[in-house]
Amino acid sequence: MVVNIFAMSKGVHLKDLPILEALGYIFVPILSFLVLKERATKRTIISMVIILVGIYIFFQ
Repeated sequence: MVVNIFAMSKGVHLKDLPILEALGYIFVPILSFLVLKERATKRTIISMVIILVGIYIFFQ
C-alpha cells in the first residue's frame, strides 16, 4: 500500500498501477522469507510465477 501511495503521488500512469498492485503479491512472500524466515510452499512459488507471467502479458 505504501508503494502504491508513493507511486500515485509521483504521477505514475494509470496503466501501470495494476502492475504495482500485483507486485505486492510478489514482494510479501519474498520479504516474509527474508525477514521472518518463513518457508515458501510450492503453491506460493507457483502463484508468484503465474502473477509474473500475467504482468508480462499485460505489459506487452
